[in-house]
Amino acid sequence: GDEGTIGICHLIDMNRHSHYRNGERVPFYGKGYLEMTAAVALATEHLNTGNGVVIDEVQDLNQYCPIRFTNEFMDTAGSETQAVDAVMDLFQRENDRPCAFIGALRSQVSIPTALLTSLKGYAQVSAFSTAAQLNDKELFPYFGRLIPTNDQYAIPLLQYVQDQLGVQHLCVIHIQNDTGNSYAQGIVREASTRNMEIQLVGFPPKPSPEDIQIAINEVKSTRLRYVFAIVSGEEFEPLLLEAYDQGIAGNGDYAWMVSNFGAPQKLLLGQNFTEESPLRKASVGLITFSVRGSLPGIGRYEEFVESWKELANPIDTDYLQTKVPQYDTKDDRQVVFDNSVFEDISLFTPLVYDTTIALGLAACRAASNANHTSFTGEEQYQALLQTSFEGASGVVSLDPQTGSREASSALFVLSNFVPAEVGGNRTVSSFQENQVAYYYNGTWIEERTMTFNDGTNIAPKSLPEDPIDYNYIGTGLRVAGLVMAG
Repeated sequence: GDEGTIGICHLIDMNRHSHYRNGERVPFYGKGYLEMTAAVALATEHLNTGNGVVIDEVQDLNQYCPIRFTNEFMDTAGSETQAVDAVMDLFQRENDRPCAFIGALRSQVSIPTALLTSLKGYAQVSAFSTAAQLNDKELFPYFGRLIPTNDQYAIPLLQYVQDQLGVQHLCVIHIQNDTGNSYAQGIVREASTRNMEIQLVGFPPKPSPEDIQIAINEVKSTRLRYVFAIVSGEEFEPLLLEAYDQGIAGNGDYAWMVSNFGAPQKLLLGQNFTEESPLRKASVGLITFSVRGSLPGIGRYEEFVESWKELANPIDTDYLQTKVPQYDTKDDRQVVFDNSVFEDISLFTPLVYDTTIALGLAACRAASNANHTSFTGEEQYQALLQTSFEGASGVVSLDPQTGSREASSALFVLSNFVPAEVGGNRTVSSFQENQVAYYYNGTWIEERTMTFNDGTNIAPKSLPEDPIDYNYIGTGLRVAGLVMAG
C-alpha cells in the first residue's frame, strides 16, 4: 500500500498444449493454440510497458497503474478433468499464485473450471466459451467473456433474415445438445419480438441415418423454404444429402443456412465436383453465419496485425518457446514456435489479445479503486464490467448483468458458397467462399450480392405458392414452448 509499491498480477492462460494418444500425453500440434499463446504474451508486454500501439487505453498505463503482469500457460489437454486438476494444483501453491484466469475456449472446460475459480474468488474471462449456462451468476459470479452467448446470436441472424432477405417464416433444424438447444431457443425468443414464425426440428447428437431421415422429413413437412441448420460438424454432410434426396435442397426452391462455417469449408473447399453431384447441387448458394474474431477495417485490427507480425524474430520466438509446456514423447516431436506461426491470424487470436488486455485494465482499475496494490477477484470482475475499449476485435463492451459481450459489439459474418469452373471444364467445378456481409456495431454491412441455390441473385420465396396452415405448430416448437414456459 505504500506509494511506489508495485503489485504483481499473475495471469493464468487456460490453453490446450497436449492431448492423450494411446495413453501417452503428447504435444498438441495446433497453430491456432500457438497464436493464442503469443497473443497473451504480446498483450502482457503491452500492459507492462504502457504500449498503446493497439489500444489507446493502454498508452502510458505503466505510468499510473501500480500493477505489473506475469503470465503462465496452463495446459488443459482439451479435457475437463485435466483442466480441473491443473486449477486445483494452482490453488495449492505457495508461490506464483494466480491473480486471474484467461479462460478456456471450450464451454465444456470453462464450466467446471469457472465453478472452481468463482468458488475461490478469482475472475475468469474466456475469449470463446459461448454456453448460456455460464451466465448464471449464482454459479459463476466472476465469469466473463469477450463473445456473446450462443442464444444471443439470434439478434444479428434474424435482423439479416427478416430485414435484408424479407423472410417471415424460418425453419430451424438443430442438434439437441446444450449448444443447439440454447441457440434454437434464442432464435424463438428473438423471433417473438419480430413477429416472425419459427418451426423447430431437433435431432439427437451422433444421429443415425434414420434419425437424420426423420428430422429432414419433419423439415419438409413444414413446407418452409428457408432452413437454418445448427450443426456441430459431422452431421452436416448427411443432413444436406438427405435434404437433397427428399427434394428440399438442390432444386433452386430452398435456401439453406448453416451455423458452422468450418463444416462447409472442410467439405467443399479444395474439392472438385461433377455437375450431377448431389452434394454440389445441394451446396450451391449455401450460406454460413458465424461469429468472427475480427476483420480488416474492424476496430484496431490492422494495428494488432502489425504488432503481431513483429513477433516473428528469433528473440521473441525463443522466448515464446519457453512458455509452451514440453512433453517427452517416443518420437521426440515437440511444438515449435517459428515464423510460420505469424503468417496469418486465426479466428480466436484478436479475441484472446483483447481478453488479456481487458483483465489487465480491470486489475489496474480495481487497484486504483482500492487505493492499494491488492484487490479481490470480485473487485477485479466489477471493474471488468466497467471496462470498455476499442480493441483488435472491435469495440469491447460487456453486459453488466451477465459479464458476456453484448451482441451489438461483436462481429458476425455471412458467407456464400458458389461454384466455379475448373480449368474451363463446364462439367467440373469447385467451390469458392465469398464473404457477402458482416455485422458490426449493430448494423449489417453488405459487401456483395448473395447467390442462391438456383444460381441467381433473386431470393426464393419463403412460402410455397399454395395455401399453408400458419397455425401449424411442429413438434419441436411445441416442446420448445413447453420448456420456455417452465
